Amino acid sequence: MRPFEITVEDYPPLDPKRWYLLGVRNISRAAGKAAEFDVELAHLDFEQAGRVHREVLVLPVRPGNLVAEFFRCLGFAIDVGQIIRPREAVDRRLLARFELYLKTNSFQVVEFKPILEERHAP
Repeated sequence: MRPFEITVEDYPPLDPKRWYLLGVRNISRAAGKAAEFDVELAHLDFEQAGRVHREVLVLPVRPGNLVAEFFRCLGFAIDVGQIIRPREAVDRRLLARFELYLKTNSFQVVEFKPILEERHAP
């Protein structure tokens, strides 16, 4: 009888033209960096299930920048003077597009998009 064996496989490469469904798993302050915070994003699409990305988002939040778009897509109001409590984003979902950053040979989020049918608590 043959032994039971499982082959470890890598995740399929991310397609820079495709939007991926992600869940916000955790948000925390970046260690020693007041102007940054860490976001753990978990893939919810079947072919990428289990894959997690750690993004470092740079403050301040300004209308139209990547950090503002992250929160806006999760249902937060992005008005000048608005207070945001980042941990309220945990367990919410959004879409993201990735590109390969050649300097580190890793994928990074370049754009966020809301899920149109998603309803967030106020």
